[in-house]
Amino acid sequence: MPANPFHRLAATYAQAFSAHSASFRWLQDDLLDTIHWLRQAVSFLIGFIWGAVPVTGWVGFVAFLAIGTLAIFAWYKRQGIDEDDYGGHQLLLAEGLAPSVSVFLEHAQLPVERVLKSQAFGELASLSPARLPSINNSNAAMPSNVSGTFKGSWRLSQPNTSSHVMPVLNQGQGTVAFQLTAVASGQDEVLDVQGGLVLRKGAYRSEHDTYMEVDGVYITATGQLQAVLKPVDRVKLNLEQQDFDLQTTDYRKALRGAALSVEESQASHNLSDLSALQKECELMLSLTVVTASNTSETPGALPGALDGEQPQITGALGKLMGGKQSREKSVGDIMMNGTLFSSNCGLSLQINATTSHVEVYEAKAVNYTFMVTALTFIQVLLLLRQMESTNTQATASKVSLLMLGQQAVIDAYLCLLHLTTGFVVEPLFNAFATAAFFEFVNFAIFEMQYLLSIWRARRGPALDTWQTQRELAMLYIRFYGALLGSIFVTYQSQRFIRPILMLVYSFWIPQIVHCARTDVRQPLRPLYIIGMSLTRLLLPLYLYGCPSNVLMIVPSPVFCAVLVAWLSLQAAVLLCQTVWGPRWFVPKCFLPAKYDYHRPVVPREVAEGALDSSSGPADVETGDAGVECVICMNPADVGQPRARMVTPCNHFFHNHCLQRWMDVKMECPTCRRSLPAP
Repeated sequence: MPANPFHRLAATYAQAFSAHSASFRWLQDDLLDTIHWLRQAVSFLIGFIWGAVPVTGWVGFVAFLAIGTLAIFAWYKRQGIDEDDYGGHQLLLAEGLAPSVSVFLEHAQLPVERVLKSQAFGELASLSPARLPSINNSNAAMPSNVSGTFKGSWRLSQPNTSSHVMPVLNQGQGTVAFQLTAVASGQDEVLDVQGGLVLRKGAYRSEHDTYMEVDGVYITATGQLQAVLKPVDRVKLNLEQQDFDLQTTDYRKALRGAALSVEESQASHNLSDLSALQKECELMLSLTVVTASNTSETPGALPGALDGEQPQITGALGKLMGGKQSREKSVGDIMMNGTLFSSNCGLSLQINATTSHVEVYEAKAVNYTFMVTALTFIQVLLLLRQMESTNTQATASKVSLLMLGQQAVIDAYLCLLHLTTGFVVEPLFNAFATAAFFEFVNFAIFEMQYLLSIWRARRGPALDTWQTQRELAMLYIRFYGALLGSIFVTYQSQRFIRPILMLVYSFWIPQIVHCARTDVRQPLRPLYIIGMSLTRLLLPLYLYGCPSNVLMIVPSPVFCAVLVAWLSLQAAVLLCQTVWGPRWFVPKCFLPAKYDYHRPVVPREVAEGALDSSSGPADVETGDAGVECVICMNPADVGQPRARMVTPCNHFFHNHCLQRWMDVKMECPTCRRSLPAP
């Protein structure tokens, strides 16, 4: 083919669509090269079309994979190619798949909507509330629409309100966020409003967060928003004495509910103890909505942000937003001020909120995915170097399957987590899907390949094909069973996530135990140990150490310090095993007897070793005559015990020669007898 890359690419596409004779046969390299570039072209085309339509979210991604695979399959079937001659469908359809996903994600111009889906609503609520100016602004105008995401603060109007109304109220103040969608109602100047609202104690998520559905109306002429709130978990209080005395509506509803209980025994119990009757709090939201004047001229600022709370966007995102900011700087933020109250429960909260600029959150999420992608790429490079250093059966068998499997489960879990996040938060699908894709490549291709290499090295040559397939199937079942089990345990034990993380980040322990138990030299490269420890630590340190992390998890410096110390201790033990031996931390009195390759020898043993060497008999009087190391074919100084090694079969070798030999196979280079572990 032509040497020029552009000419070669053109020739590849020309060959793909040229008519070939019946006797024409593709060379495997040419066929795979053609399929690779065809897949890239199809990915680029689909990405461009998907962005123009647009097709967003997981539907677009799955459709891209299906169409791209079918297109390649149809092409090589139309060419009359017998897939069995080129490694089967799996090899042909997998060719160029990884870069094609990157091409698709890069060129699919998925529209970025500035209103997150309701499932992602809880994440936005965790953003710190801005200080709100007074809405008594003479220049304020009533907005014609209140659709959007808003954040702010709440404060109890009655500080003595008991926290048993809602646990989130026990501190008297906190943050609020809500997402509203306003549509025409059929009446002039009246819009139907629906959405969701969440109350939090502070800027971070907690188990006491209270979620509510919003259903109401907005009057554009007066700027009044009136809505009924329906908590996801109903808010109930015991009836007061005046409810019994006056037989209020709440009393009648509670009595009717007790009488209509599903089980008669429960109904009788409820009616026998009237003091246990409860009323359901009827929550209402009443807000005054205005548009604040916006005079910000700060370059790189977000449109409509309040003075003093202006989030700055710099770099590429700031440049991309620059034109839009200059055009929208006169629009202004929507500001809301009012009350969340319940008349029958005596509850009243003062609400202040303003427009939430989700661009800041999106930029933070994109930076997070860039970090995860970069860390995964570094981990792949470290893993490849480690695989190269343990490419023989003897060295691969020294690696712990459990250690590598635990790391693969971590990467698989992160892949599913990022992919699910991309599906839920569609505007950020591209970023999270890219991170998930690299995690998938890491665990599904490289780590699983390494697992199989270690498994084959330990198992030895296969004699029974069916038995081998059954054992291989069990290996996959254990891996994916561990993955599903970890997902279930994490979901059911969210309160104990930190102890679970400590257990998950004990992945070096199996390797330490394996080397100490089998008494084999540490097979892991120091660069792999240190690099993997650092890259895997960065993610939990970001989530638990950065106050403005993307998930708004409460920072915990103590937990970060404990996690770093725990993983550093494991890495230090591994490195010491490399230098001082696998059992350096075990007292000698507990160690079994071990063969000494540097043992003293008698002249008779030296003579036997010399007879087996190529240099003839040795001078047993001096001890330094012609015993030759059969590995490097140079003389071995048998008179220096620390400079040579002697096997149980009385054959002499240089230290470094025999150690390198035993990394490949544990048998004597001269007589092929099995050797004990050094």
